[in-house]
Amino acid sequence: MARPSDLLQSLGGDPAEAPLALVEGANGAGKDLAVEIGPVLLDGYILLSLVMGARVAFRVASHSFRPGPQGSSRRVLLYGAGDAGVAALQELLTNHSLDMRPIGFLDDDPSRRGQLLRGYKIFDDVERLISSRAFDELVISTGKIPGERLRQIGERCMPAGISVRRFSMEWGEVPHDQLVGDLEVPELQTLATGT
Repeated sequence: MARPSDLLQSLGGDPAEAPLALVEGANGAGKDLAVEIGPVLLDGYILLSLVMGARVAFRVASHSFRPGPQGSSRRVLLYGAGDAGVAALQELLTNHSLDMRPIGFLDDDPSRRGQLLRGYKIFDDVERLISSRAFDELVISTGKIPGERLRQIGERCMPAGISVRRFSMEWGEVPHDQLVGDLEVPELQTLATGT
């Protein structure tokens, strides 16, 4: 077993220089460690860059190749940039029979102006959009808009020939007679019991 004096001899011989020798030894070990950490950090950076690049490429591609009707379809502005507005957008993009093409969102919150939601711009100046004839229909996607605000927008849209619609999602129970149709209850019992 090595004694402390043997350790001092191997580090430099002079006990007064021992702390300095220990620091130099640690720095030397740190340099070796830095050489080995370099490739690990570089690999991590490359991996992170590739993952982020793939995410950005996917978003760019998904916005460049948006599904939905083009050409003569009606241009639609969605009023409400919340969850219901996103649901309305999804319906417009997937239901081609509606023949509607979303152009963006309208929201009364000025802090959201100019932001993108699912790749579509959020506007807050409906007057400018109406006067520039930027859209053909306004779809109200939220129930949070006060009645007075709806009347104001309706009064501006109607003379400009812009129709106003409401998008809503409903939850409801399907009546029993629609579920069973022409089947009789005894037949259902026979199927269930096997008799």
